[in-house]
Amino acid sequence: MKTEISSSKSKKTRTSSGQILLTIPNENGIEEEFILLNSPVLSPKLQKIHPDIKTFIGRSKSRPNVKARVSYSAMGLNAWIMLADGKHHFIQPLRKLENTYFSYPRSQKHAASFSCKTASEIENTVEEVKRR
Repeated sequence: MKTEISSSKSKKTRTSSGQILLTIPNENGIEEEFILLNSPVLSPKLQKIHPDIKTFIGRSKSRPNVKARVSYSAMGLNAWIMLADGKHHFIQPLRKLENTYFSYPRSQKHAASFSCKTASEIENTVEEVKRR
């Protein structure tokens, strides 16, 4: 699912307690508000070099058992939504289209089918198929 995130789809406000309320599309494409807290992952030295990179941890306001990790930089917003049933959902910017994001689920089934091969292994497989 390709999701366009614009000012009407992604809203950010700061509360008096320093929390950030971020509204983004959830796994069903429905706007959902997340309560975020600053959660730096860069060392202080790196943060000084890259002050535009911000990272947050949070949860859904309406579904407290749904957690999120969010980062924001000049490249855009990245979100990892951890659902209560153990499934994961991601939102990432498409680099070639400004303000356009890719929203997709991630399941263990897909990860298990991944196969990594060297170029020579691929060539050998192709040769075997040709001989059949």
